[in-house]
Amino acid sequence: MPSPHPNLPPSFMARWGLPIAGALWLLMMVLLWWGYDASRTLALAAGPDHSDALHALAGWQGWALVAGLLAGLAAGAVLMPPRASGAAAPVEPASPPEPLTVEPGPRPLRILVAEDAPAAQIVLQRMVEAMGHQARGCDNGALAVEAVQNGDVDLVLMDVHMPVMDGLEAAKAIRALARPMGSVPIVGLTADGLPETRARALSAGMDAFLSKPVNREALEEVLDWLPRPQH
Repeated sequence: MPSPHPNLPPSFMARWGLPIAGALWLLMMVLLWWGYDASRTLALAAGPDHSDALHALAGWQGWALVAGLLAGLAAGAVLMPPRASGAAAPVEPASPPEPLTVEPGPRPLRILVAEDAPAAQIVLQRMVEAMGHQARGCDNGALAVEAVQNGDVDLVLMDVHMPVMDGLEAAKAIRALARPMGSVPIVGLTADGLPETRARALSAGMDAFLSKPVNREALEEVLDWLPRPQH
């Protein structure tokens, strides 16, 4: 709605409009009271020819004064800003932040360390865990085949020379399992590193071959090369 006083800014009218209107109304009341009092005084002092007219003027001014008071009260009730009620206005809830988008990536591997030497097994497990993967151990090939068959192994570090069942036979038994257990990556481990030992390991179904003692850089390189399960 346009302002009734286009030359005055809205902030001026909002701040000073009510005080100015009140001052003008008060001035009008003072003038009416002065006229009413003057007319009543003149009526008391005037002769019979003028007293009736002056009394009538004073009466009219008295009623005008009463009407002005009532009008002022009504205008104040209209112009005064409404008082805030006790109930607070409903507030729209803030929209929740956008969830962060996380790209799916490779999860930590569950690596089985099949090694019959306890010290070597512990060293390999600690190395695997330091790389952020899960590790557990067993000390012969038969236990390795059983663990893979249970379906909770993503990769096997398999020593070639072990009791009960050596690593080569264990690798062949794992490859004979149904997929996906039969396709679990197998990394052969041996201390001799002879070319014929490497060839036998690969022909038994192993995917890679590392010489012992295994260092972390070589193990990381093999794990990066082998396929890893996704989320």
